[in-house]
Amino acid sequence: MGAWNWFFFTPGTYKSDPNKSAEWNRGAYLVEGLGHCGACHTPTNIAGAAKHGDAYQGGVLDNWFAPDLTDNSREGLGSWTEDDIVRFLKTGRTATAVAYGPMAQVVRDSTSHLTDADLKAIAAYLKGVTGPKPGTPGRPAANVATAGEAIYVDTCSACHQSQGQGVPGMFPALKGTSIVQSRDPTTIIRLILNGGQAVATDQHPTPVSMPDFGWKLSDQQVAAVASYVRSAWGNQAAPVSAGDVRSVRGAVQAASSAH
Repeated sequence: MGAWNWFFFTPGTYKSDPNKSAEWNRGAYLVEGLGHCGACHTPTNIAGAAKHGDAYQGGVLDNWFAPDLTDNSREGLGSWTEDDIVRFLKTGRTATAVAYGPMAQVVRDSTSHLTDADLKAIAAYLKGVTGPKPGTPGRPAANVATAGEAIYVDTCSACHQSQGQGVPGMFPALKGTSIVQSRDPTTIIRLILNGGQAVATDQHPTPVSMPDFGWKLSDQQVAAVASYVRSAWGNQAAPVSAGDVRSVRGAVQAASSAH
């Protein structure tokens, strides 16, 4: 640890930015310190240290992808309002998003218990985090998109609706959402394979669940439906390969066996 700290750790205390508001500085203190949001949402190097040049651009943790928190309009919080962020951290849901995986635990055990003032401060700070502009990813081959659409209609559309709009407050939208369009498809693959349970909070005590489909869909089929939703209804994200799915499936199974 001494060697790691020498290379990657700089001790210090938070210093307020006099050019920013008191609310922004409070948010910075909570996000950078107590909330340590970058521990999940910032990519790391081979030694496990944060890549500060890529701060809050998303990172992989426990076979989930913690999404981009920058102003990236497609993959990040660019399309979210401060009220959206406050609502998500307080209740685990917005009109289009639901907290799954490790973030569900964060909401349940931490952010849902914060004061509204602290949540607003966090939102104010996060809305000021900048990142690279989204690029133009490739699209799936026509046959892959066609196969993916058929699987989507048969398996997914009952909850997420025919145009990916979801059901507000219940089933998250897939159209125009950051987690679907993330550069790393780990989370969308994992949700298709293993399902997930939304967090239960005082405001939303019923934990809506998504069933798993890994038992009946092959790696190729999961890749096809994931590629379809990442490119349908105006979404723009790179296609998913069967190898991507095989990697996530194997990693999750290995982690499950280890426990």
